[in-house]
Amino acid sequence: MSKERRKALRILFFMPSFLFAFMLFLSPTVALTQTQPVGGEQQGMKVFFYRGDELVAVERDIPGGGQMVEFTILELLKGPTEEEKAMGLTTEIPEGVKMYYTSRSNDGKEFGVNLSRELLVLKGNPKRAERALTQLERTIKEASGAEKVEITIASEAAGSPPEDAYTALEIGSVKKGGSSPLALVIALLAVLAAVLVITYFIYLPRRRKAVAARTSAASRIRGRRQGKGGRR
Repeated sequence: MSKERRKALRILFFMPSFLFAFMLFLSPTVALTQTQPVGGEQQGMKVFFYRGDELVAVERDIPGGGQMVEFTILELLKGPTEEEKAMGLTTEIPEGVKMYYTSRSNDGKEFGVNLSRELLVLKGNPKRAERALTQLERTIKEASGAEKVEITIASEAAGSPPEDAYTALEIGSVKKGGSSPLALVIALLAVLAAVLVITYFIYLPRRRKAVAARTSAASRIRGRRQGKGGRR
């Protein structure tokens, strides 16, 4: 086996590990929570409900600390209180929707939340579904300071990736703002790996054959010339 081919095989062997490590480096940190602790210092955070077609901010007392955004989301999922309902506040988020986990990018500009499949009750009602996701986005942006919010729904099959909420609820993904930086990096690395494979297994062998053919032809020509010179 040639030196170049051994080098290519080593690169291909370590490429999956490199990709996995790079994804871990870029991937958001995950925080799991479902219950709100009792006691501790409280801080006022805003959740958003509807009064007619208008989003209205309502303040909730949230425990301070590193999971304030998660606790704020839990308060939103509870819906308006009886007193707030009497004031005309409503929610489009179905009863029983649970939060499974949240994620945040390393720079804090992106925040993700994964919700239970009870949210799929909204499928077939795009207006209500979009209003519900707007509640979630507005509340999360207000609480986290993130510029972009990604909402996903837990997959039905264990071990399968979550579904994008806009896609699952069939209301498009206009608000998502294009591909995430992580997806672009993964695509770029995949293209780089393909280029390496083509270079080391197709281009270089053909180039070596062409060089060898030219060298052989040049040697034959030199041999013929030397033979003619000797006969003279």
